[in-house]
Amino acid sequence: MLKTLLNCKNLALLAVDMTDVNSRFKDDLADGGFCSKGYFYGYKLHLIVTRDGVPLTTVLTKANLTEASVNDKLTDKLDRSLTKKQRERLRNVVADAGYDSNRIYEDFQESGLEMIAAVNPRRDGRLKEKELSRKTKRELKERGKARDLGILRYHTQRGKKLYKERTVVERVFSQLKTHLLPRGSKGKSEKMPWWARGKRKVKEVVDRGLFAYVAMEYTNKLRRKKIRKITPYL
Repeated sequence: MLKTLLNCKNLALLAVDMTDVNSRFKDDLADGGFCSKGYFYGYKLHLIVTRDGVPLTTVLTKANLTEASVNDKLTDKLDRSLTKKQRERLRNVVADAGYDSNRIYEDFQESGLEMIAAVNPRRDGRLKEKELSRKTKRELKERGKARDLGILRYHTQRGKKLYKERTVVERVFSQLKTHLLPRGSKGKSEKMPWWARGKRKVKEVVDRGLFAYVAMEYTNKLRRKKIRKITPYL
């Protein structure tokens, strides 16, 4: 299915993000952590998708682990999941401020990807400004670390344009959690089933949803329709 869905255009830009996978408090194998919504109990789903929303690589971790601590696993799986020819098509990956770490920049660099990420203002407020001063740009160039060069890319016109496409991974998460993962009576994301305790069981539930999602995209591709239109199959 991935062989049919992947091409030069959508591999040239990837998006990475993390979302919460809530678990029941009876699941003593889970842990507490934070996401954009605040504190939650359960697990985190880390996902890389193409620019048109094809899931490439996933890693499920406990909620207490940060993006920087698991990103190397994510990039390793990405390298293994693609052929040599497909890896040669990789160019950029976009991410939110949670990925603003030199370690993550280096992980993607080793996989042949230049990361364009929003600047985390808690690290340096100057770098969050819309326009960097000449002095700041000169300092970043002189330091020359992977993060420094990534910030300079983010502040270019092209970088800002590419960064806007990061929302594709958020839309994929929304479709998964609304339609293909356990949900409540109002259609909102719900906690895992009572029997899904521990990372292995929760991963089974998540993998089923992801497989169904990719299968729908594959069918749309064969029918020459928008690949992320999944409502006809629900």
